[in-house]
Amino acid sequence: SELRRLNVAITRARDQLILVGDSKTLTNAADEGFRRLAGELFRYAAQHGDVVAARQLRERLPV
Repeated sequence: SELRRLNVAITRARDQLILVGDSKTLTNAADEGFRRLAGELFRYAAQHGDVVAARQLRERLPV
């Protein structure tokens, strides 16, 4: 059910998709399908998007 929920969230994004989570935790998930999906999303974002560490994200947010 978690994969279905994630699929809905991703496929309904129109202009921008922001994922927040710990990449190590997500790419080491117990569920193989979710683990593969998280790994592919992370690789795609690293190549085509913007992967930002939490400490860098805090610097980008307005006070």
